[in-house]
Amino acid sequence: MSAAWVGNMDKGVMVRLAEVEDAAAVLVEKAQEQAQRMRESAEAAGETLVKEAEGSVVEAQEQAWHEACARIDAQRREACGQLERELSVLEEDVERFEAFLDGFFFG
Repeated sequence: MSAAWVGNMDKGVMVRLAEVEDAAAVLVEKAQEQAQRMRESAEAAGETLVKEAEGSVVEAQEQAWHEACARIDAQRREACGQLERELSVLEEDVERFEAFLDGFFFG
């Protein structure tokens, strides 16, 4: 082999090596860009999940609040009904006592 041919071959290998390095650099850059897009997409998805979870928590809190209010309202109605029944009994007792007093003093 002649030195010129080997020299040309070395130059060709060097040129090809530079092309491969350039192609590799392009591929690395594209991979980094894709990784960045995937990170951004994952962050956005994570933010969406957090917002959905927060919304679910708020919904659950509101539902629990409404259920507690409904239970309290039912207990209030029951207590009012009981008080009305007791008041009615007391009113009847007062009427009987007044009738007794009327009979005792004026009878």
